[in-house]
Amino acid sequence: MQRLELLIPPPIVALLCVGMMWYIHRYLPVIPLTVWLPFSLVLGIVGGICGAWALWLFVRQHTTINPHTPHKSSQLVTRGSYRITRNPMYLGVLCFLLALTTVWQNLATLAGPLIFVLYLNRFQIQPEERILRERFGQAYMDYCERVRRWL
Repeated sequence: MQRLELLIPPPIVALLCVGMMWYIHRYLPVIPLTVWLPFSLVLGIVGGICGAWALWLFVRQHTTINPHTPHKSSQLVTRGSYRITRNPMYLGVLCFLLALTTVWQNLATLAGPLIFVLYLNRFQIQPEERILRERFGQAYMDYCERVRRWL
């Protein structure tokens, strides 16, 4: 199986979620969250670091970061942030979306992060994991047993 069910690339899904969250924040009644701005800042920074570190690890190991071509992966990346989560790039984006939710302080904007996770699990991560199992065999299966998908 070399084909993904992915129709919309993860960065575009994230941007669509941000747009939906902004629309909710702007046009729907506020359902207040009592979270402070410093928490939002920390969450956004953690997300940025997590995603950037993951990208750097892929570039350093000369393997693909293209979400449409996991079959072109030349190496299984299991170091750095990949020891904590199998999807640190997506986790970084999720942290950013959650940071926006706390900045906008509207509980309804949690729909964005929820849709992002549900979409990626079904249309990106599960198919990607099938391809990586075929490509790397037992090494990938052992990695999946040691490290959780998200956290």
